[in-house]
Amino acid sequence: MLDLKNVSVSYGDYPALIDVSLTLQAGLIGCLIGPSGCGKSTLLRTIAGFERPVNGEVWLDGRRVSSVAHCVPPEQRRVGMVFQDLALFPHLSVAENIGFGLQDWRRGDRDRRVAELLDLVGLRDLARSFPHALSGGQQQRVAIARAMAPRPKLLMLDEPFSSLDPELREQLPRELRRIFREDGITALLVTHDQTEAFAMADQIGVMRDGRIEQSGSAYRLYHRPETRFVADFIGEGVMIPGTVLDDRRVETELGILEGWLPEVCRPGMLVDILLRPDDVIHDDDSPFKARIVDRAFRGAHFLYTVALDSGRRVLCLAVSHHDHKLGEDIGIRPELDHLVAFPQSL
Repeated sequence: MLDLKNVSVSYGDYPALIDVSLTLQAGLIGCLIGPSGCGKSTLLRTIAGFERPVNGEVWLDGRRVSSVAHCVPPEQRRVGMVFQDLALFPHLSVAENIGFGLQDWRRGDRDRRVAELLDLVGLRDLARSFPHALSGGQQQRVAIARAMAPRPKLLMLDEPFSSLDPELREQLPRELRRIFREDGITALLVTHDQTEAFAMADQIGVMRDGRIEQSGSAYRLYHRPETRFVADFIGEGVMIPGTVLDDRRVETELGILEGWLPEVCRPGMLVDILLRPDDVIHDDDSPFKARIVDRAFRGAHFLYTVALDSGRRVLCLAVSHHDHKLGEDIGIRPELDHLVAFPQSL
């Protein structure tokens, strides 16, 4: 459905996008995440046709819509956009907002599509209500239903949940994933919130300084980061130093860690090993002791920050029945299914 080929965009002398390539298959939900100013929104605007690349091509549904010499106008791309401010029409009802982009449809077809979307987003009982009478989550669903109404080839959402309260920000992405699946929508979401990305997306692209550092499933980005930036940006974790013994073993202050290493990691090389909180297990019988310097209750688990003898800190996930206090020493042991290692020289 979407194919970006070496796309670059500049604002004067400032390179906003640099050689970006990305593919999104029909029916999937993609997501772009990264720090502020990394180029996420610029990439959406380029796909929509509001920005023109200085290099590369944008293809939608097998049709080239952007290149240096060729640019299809935004209104001819069949791309739906949901912006951060929603931009609902306050003088129109929910049903009228949803049907606003269907003025060229026959009355019967328009009414059926609006009714279908009202059912899909769970707002049939509010069809005659006006935006000011809706909750934030309901307004969000109206804006998304309005963008879905003309059956766009691609639906794009730019920070769609940023103004919602925390409970809705956790609930709504799961609801939208179901809605998009049921309507066969291909969607691309921009967010800085990893929880939203993990809840919605089949494929996530991590952006940095106008480039895509890595693209893949949430599982792969979390467990198989290809760069230090992705390892630091996705999820929680710390790096501990070690010395490579062979192609499967690294010696660290937590003992010898085992797992396949990248080919670049040679025996004798100094490396940094990524430890996620679930890689460090609370075990009172372990010979390795660490002192709790911080703790966060997360319902089913505690996230402990513990200091090793060297003073280096690692994260440890423990079931919440193990309620230990700050300053207390606990036993820990590493339990890694695989190693994520980066040579210290790189």
